[in-house]
Amino acid sequence: MKKNFKYATLAAVLFSFMLAGCNASWNPFRKKEPVVADPPLANVTTLDNTGVTPDPVRPDPVVDPPVVKNDPVPPVAPPAAGTTYTIKKKDTLWSIAAAHLGDGQRYREILAANPGLDAKKLAVGQTIKLPPK
Repeated sequence: MKKNFKYATLAAVLFSFMLAGCNASWNPFRKKEPVVADPPLANVTTLDNTGVTPDPVRPDPVVDPPVVKNDPVPPVAPPAAGTTYTIKKKDTLWSIAAAHLGDGQRYREILAANPGLDAKKLAVGQTIKLPPK
């Protein structure tokens, strides 16, 4: 019985906050006032009392960005021949990458260099290619 009383009390408190208008913009029961437009600005023809009429405001002309000719990309040299590695007991791609490439996160490069290699099915004695350092 006390549990229901707590929920009912909580609901009553939350509903009272809504009615009280903690945030009047979302209170559905608030009295809505009509929206009044701002009065028009006075028609000012001079900047000061010199009698000089300013030029009408003109938007900046639309300028197309300059066309840049892309130079052909120089051919990329093929990667240097990587080394091979023979899988030993308890090896993982992470440990191989950490030991031979300097960073365990480079295990993805080993996967890319060995299509069809499954990281979960490494066999002892299996030879894999290592990417260059």
